[in-house]
Amino acid sequence: MLGLYVFLRLCFSVYSQVYLAEWSGQKVALCRLTSQDYLEDFLHGLGMLQALQDTAVVQLVGLCAEDHSFVTEYHLHCSLLNLEGVFAQEQHQFHHMWQIRLRLALDYVSILHFLHNSPGGPAGRV
Repeated sequence: MLGLYVFLRLCFSVYSQVYLAEWSGQKVALCRLTSQDYLEDFLHGLGMLQALQDTAVVQLVGLCAEDHSFVTEYHLHCSLLNLEGVFAQEQHQFHHMWQIRLRLALDYVSILHFLHNSPGGPAGRV
């Protein structure tokens, strides 16, 4: 993608690396394939992301087929795997944690409903 500026590697997996980048003045996440051995898995994940575009799923911004990379919207805390660490931070101690946790649980149920009933979900698996 033209005008994409990469700043920092956020995380990596067996088949890809994710970087914090900027495109058109917006922070985005850049995901790049790191091993051709996992190209099929990478493309499957990208296909699922394309099929499941909704407010319940991270938004795909763009992709580059030549270098096996794609760009999505960026979320500061990256993943729900980091949630306990976020809640433990001092600036979040004043929040009503039970209300936030209940809202997150309800959102999670809504997301699962979407995933299971969307065209790219179990019935229309990509």
